[in-house]
Amino acid sequence: MPSSSIILCILPIFYNSRLICYLAKGDLMSDRIKTGIEGYDNLLGGGYIPESINLIAGCSGSGKTLFTLSYLLNGAEKFGQKAVYITLEETMSQIKRDCKTIGLDLDSVGEEMLALCDMSSLRANVISTQDELESEESPLRLDNLFEFIKINYSDCVRVGLDSIVPLAIAYHDEQIFRSELFRFMMALKKMGATTLFTTEISYASDDISRFGMEDFLSDSVTLLKMTEEWGRQIKVHKMRGSDHVKNFVDYDISSNGLKVMYK
Repeated sequence: MPSSSIILCILPIFYNSRLICYLAKGDLMSDRIKTGIEGYDNLLGGGYIPESINLIAGCSGSGKTLFTLSYLLNGAEKFGQKAVYITLEETMSQIKRDCKTIGLDLDSVGEEMLALCDMSSLRANVISTQDELESEESPLRLDNLFEFIKINYSDCVRVGLDSIVPLAIAYHDEQIFRSELFRFMMALKKMGATTLFTTEISYASDDISRFGMEDFLSDSVTLLKMTEEWGRQIKVHKMRGSDHVKNFVDYDISSNGLKVMYK
């Protein structure tokens, strides 16, 4: 059996042991990492579980980036938790302009509380050869990306990676990417971070991930859907170790910010 398959076989056992330890701590609600997004924490059963990996999946324009940055900014502003945001697609200048349209000012807290890392230029390198990717210095390698985070932002409670798509495309071997992604996620957990990352799916698609693996490796999966019939809807597809609202509910993006219509 390939090593990556062995990793995936033991993954549920690993997660279950973590959840048993977490459940033994007591009150799940009080220990949560709250997103601070109106209505969203109620869907999650109080917020994300500490040191968890959380996926936001949605089509272009669904608000994945805004959800990620709201989670990070709220952590810094409302809860005093250091955060780092890494963009691998849009430039930081474009993201800041988009955020201001919903009243999200990323400069309202200092760089020491919310670090903004623009790695969008790496997207041009996703057509690189496998030899380049396997180079020990390649910034597209997940182990190198983690080392960058660890060296510069090991004290961050919240990590946002937007998105995983350029990294996945850069890996020409799906099995290698799967095993490297697993190691990357486990390393972030060990660092003590509660991570939110995004993936893009097609408009009105019934898929919950683009590559068929990121949803399985994540502790929670939130789906953002946009349809002509129902408009914007959000659903927590899964959340390990916690009860959560399981149906689709409406959400809104306006000049007043993000709002999930659930009390």
